[in-house]
Order: sequence, then structure tokens, then C-alpha cells
Amino acid sequence: MRKRASIVFLALVLLGVSGILSCETLNIAVTGNLFRPADSNFRDLYGSSAFFPEIRVEKSFHLGLSLWGSYSGFSKDAKSAVLGLAIESKQSLYGFGLSYKIPLKETLKLRLEAGLFADHHKEEGMGVKASGTAIGLRAGCGLVHKLSGPLSLLGELSYMKASDTVEGEDFDLGGLRFGFGFGLSL
Repeated sequence: MRKRASIVFLALVLLGVSGILSCETLNIAVTGNLFRPADSNFRDLYGSSAFFPEIRVEKSFHLGLSLWGSYSGFSKDAKSAVLGLAIESKQSLYGFGLSYKIPLKETLKLRLEAGLFADHHKEEGMGVKASGTAIGLRAGCGLVHKLSGPLSLLGELSYMKASDTVEGEDFDLGGLRFGFGFGLSL
């Protein structure tokens, strides 16, 4: 099942990338994100939040609708509670979906998004390595404020939901994400 979902996700990403590359203009956004993981065990071990950058490529294609693809990732270090041994977690997030922009003012738009994301995760510590990939859902909203020329200021809030089972243990890989950054229209 997981392999089939990964193949479908990859096919959608390739289809989206080919569509974006055939377009005349692109919007590129770079945001800094504060992430609050949904999994309480992750928060207890690695802390209540993680900061990471994200890059997103987006192309409007019809009446405010856009196709987007994104990449982000982060790593966190911790020490085991009992033995104090080093543990490291790495996550790479690949997203793909649709967004819709609603004009609020001449220079301000509300951006709604929904899509899929793949969370490739790896944890290593105390002589044990575990990794996996989970497909999940991402939904969010944000504001896009057009500055001068091709530049925009972005503020975003989204929630990601995915889960995985590693060695019989269930993990919630999603969480709440708040992002702030800049966009560039090419």
C-alpha cells in the first residue's frame, strides 16, 4: 500500500513539474517556518518546535487557481532521557497541491492551499537506525502582500497530517506550521 501511494505521489509531482516548466511565468517563494509537531513523544524528546526553510514554486493557471510544489527539511538533536546518549532526527518534506488566491485589496490576496506531502524521516541513536516515508495531507491559508515590482511578502499557516509505524510504534508526523517570507514573480 505504501509503495503504491509513493508511486502515485511521484507521478503527481512529475506531472505538476512538467506543467510548471511549460508555463510562461513562475512564482517562487522562500519562507522561514516554525513547526509544532503533533506527536507528543517527538516534542518531549526534541523540543516543542523546529525551525526550517521552505522553497515553493507556484504557477497560476486559471482564475486564481495555482499548482504548487515545495521542499523543506529539518534535523533535530537530543539526548536520551535515561542514558544521555545522542539521538538525531531528520525530516525531508516534499509537497504538491493546488492553491486559490482571493483578492482582498489591490495589493493583498488571501491564499488557500490543499495538497499532499511526503515526509521522509530518519532517526538514529543508541545504535539503532529507523527510517521511512509517509504520505499525508497539507491544508492551509495565508496572506500575500505585493510589494514593489515582482516582490511579495508572505505569511502562512498550515497543518500537515501524516502517520507512520516504525518497529511497531505509531508516529504522528504532521503538525502546525507558521511561515513568513518573500515571493518573487518571474
